[in-house]
Amino acid sequence: MLALTRDHIKKQVADSNIIFQRGVRLHEYGAYSCIDARPAEGVFDYDVDGNYGDYTVRIRITGDSFDHSCDCPYPGDGCKHTVAVINV
Repeated sequence: MLALTRDHIKKQVADSNIIFQRGVRLHEYGAYSCIDARPAEGVFDYDVDGNYGDYTVRIRITGDSFDHSCDCPYPGDGCKHTVAVINV
């Protein structure tokens, strides 16, 4: 079973501690909304308020792993928008 703890998100998903903290703030502000949820398929899409527009984050859960993507211009893989939607 997949367990996304804050520690896992901080160390394995966020590109840095700063990105993690920014994602936590977005989560606390409620700056995201689920726009599509297909639990049977393990797919969840979110709109996230960004500094320069709204971005879409897709989370795919498969067994003990998950994959994520965001259409924001951030050059890394673990952006604050992703952290915001998976924060626990």
